[in-house]
Amino acid sequence: MSSAIVEIAAAGKLTGVKTTGRWIGDADRPVLGWLTTPVDGLATAGVLVVPDVGAQYWSAHWTLRALAERLAGEGRTVLRLDYDGTGDAAGDQRDQGRLNAWRASAAAGACELRALGCTRLTVVGVRLGAMLALLDGADLRADEVVAWAPEPSGRRYVRALRLLGEPVPGEESLTSGGVLFSAETLEALGTLDLARIARAPALRALVIGDVGRRAVARLSDLGVELDVVGADDSQVALDRSPEDAQVAVSVVEAIAGWVAPPEPAAPLPEPPARPIARLTWQGRRVSEEIVSVHGLAGVLTEPVNPRADACTVVFLNAGSSSHVGPARAWVEYARSLAAAGHRALRVDWRGWGESPDEGYAPGRPYDPHTHTETIALVGALQALGHERVVLCGLCGSAWMALRVAREAQVAGVLAINPQLYWRWGDPVLSQTDTGIERTDQRLREERGRRLRLWTALDLVGHRPPAGRLLDELAQAHVPILLLFAEGDDGLGFLRNRLARRVATLRRTGFVHVEEIAGIDHGMHRAWLRPQMARAMLTHLDRIG
Repeated sequence: MSSAIVEIAAAGKLTGVKTTGRWIGDADRPVLGWLTTPVDGLATAGVLVVPDVGAQYWSAHWTLRALAERLAGEGRTVLRLDYDGTGDAAGDQRDQGRLNAWRASAAAGACELRALGCTRLTVVGVRLGAMLALLDGADLRADEVVAWAPEPSGRRYVRALRLLGEPVPGEESLTSGGVLFSAETLEALGTLDLARIARAPALRALVIGDVGRRAVARLSDLGVELDVVGADDSQVALDRSPEDAQVAVSVVEAIAGWVAPPEPAAPLPEPPARPIARLTWQGRRVSEEIVSVHGLAGVLTEPVNPRADACTVVFLNAGSSSHVGPARAWVEYARSLAAAGHRALRVDWRGWGESPDEGYAPGRPYDPHTHTETIALVGALQALGHERVVLCGLCGSAWMALRVAREAQVAGVLAINPQLYWRWGDPVLSQTDTGIERTDQRLREERGRRLRLWTALDLVGHRPPAGRLLDELAQAHVPILLLFAEGDDGLGFLRNRLARRVATLRRTGFVHVEEIAGIDHGMHRAWLRPQMARAMLTHLDRIG
């Protein structure tokens, strides 16, 4: 596939900055960073942004992107980092030595900024990233450190994980926000303690939030020029789902107003990036390339030896999550499909992830523009030689994939937990809110099924929009897999409202329905994802 490194105008607001994806670190196990710089070249003032691990990785995305664009617009080079085994980086969350790997990833980010010509380094961390910035700032040779919402100790961080997480059956591990924390990782995290920082992390530090009296005293004893401030709107970026999260404006303003102003210097030329990485997944080598297709930022995953009948599976944004997918599911699925010989593109619509806003609200599901963008994206891929394009989405984007398949020449659809009762103009709700809002409608659907009302209406050709949509796709011979989590509301709708229609369409061989026992709507139970991947591969075999 011919592609260019992504260059993105900043959020439709700042036109003086650009963002490029960049593989850094070990060539066999690289991590991915998103580098935001002034458009005229790199700056000598560097900022390394290290995120949290878990739910806040997704909910804080827009605040960290807005911060990067703000600081770059003022003349800095900003690198937002994914740790090893998280986000787009190489590695698996089940690998050993997670905490050491995350610290090594931050070190690789600092080295990259220096290699790019940065002579001054600010490290900005969020929650766990904030703890690491304070603990490791000296090793990173930071000039200043910003710690947003750090926990005073790893024990307190682990306690929060245990309260909010879900135990993995048969293991001492747990998942929080879909991220797996092994017993080894939890034990290692528990040893962190900001009151026992060995060396001053930097000459000066800003703490946003409450870091505890003991940590403040220790930093003061080490001679750190310390500022501690509150942030009234931190919760809008850290304590909400990605769909509801907003930019924490006061946090951005506090950081931008505190970091040392960049010294005037001539812009530095940007050296060639590493747009392609080769990494190992499930014992097989795959390659990943940072691409821009139809102006949309994405990552293309390819097998070393593709199948002759290889499909290109396009993973569409789920909710307001970026192209890494809910709890990194898209990354895991894309690499699993590539390990089996297929190609996969995880991509951001405009207003999501790393794609430009161009006037659209950040990650607001599911604006009509996503429909036209997806159609254009399919055409662009086909023009680049991808003959068998398969659309994959979750919930609202699964619904979108099915709609697009009526108009674009796709080879198939992988629709995960589609809520086929959804229509343009309906409010977008969380699964919890949907369960409440749909109570009366669900009771009506169940009553109609018991009275065989829906069967009678189907016999005379009277069907809801969802039934007509599935009819059209089957008549167009588009292979569809409706893949549901156990007990999902979308599956309940099919069974209650469209039972006869779905049974009829399944006999055509173009509509398949499967339920995966135990997995949840957002696929946060990461230990069950291999079953989802196997179901996807089976469907791709049908298409091939």
